[in-house]
Amino acid sequence: NSFEVRRDHQGVWTLADGRPITVAPVAQTIGETATVIVRPETMRFVTGPSSADNPISATFYNEYSLGSRMQYQIHSGDRIYLVEAARAAATGITSGDTVTIGWDARDAIAVGDCYGNQDHAEAAGEKRPFVSFPASSGAARP
Repeated sequence: NSFEVRRDHQGVWTLADGRPITVAPVAQTIGETATVIVRPETMRFVTGPSSADNPISATFYNEYSLGSRMQYQIHSGDRIYLVEAARAAATGITSGDTVTIGWDARDAIAVGDCYGNQDHAEAAGEKRPFVSFPASSGAARP
């Protein structure tokens, strides 16, 4: 799942539709635009705005069995998102139902265009992507 985000002049990250989202503090070091990546197993169905840092209203579209796990296809606007959960946590929702999905900032990775070492990169004519890992994510770093 990917979300294009932009930082406004006050430092607030927003989705393309202008809704603010919470981005991990380490991501404040990237440029003015970024892509926030959220794995399907860290997305979840939420019951209220306080149960996830970043809730999104969407429409349930379909579900797929992946053995012991279920994968749900969710539509929001013109975007399709995937939510994956243990089969034991089956939702009981059906196609067309309005749902809220979400994720916490610590479960996302922000990727933006900026320079790891700006002076060296500019001298070499390079433009390298910058990946921002939340400190507590446990994600492997390149």
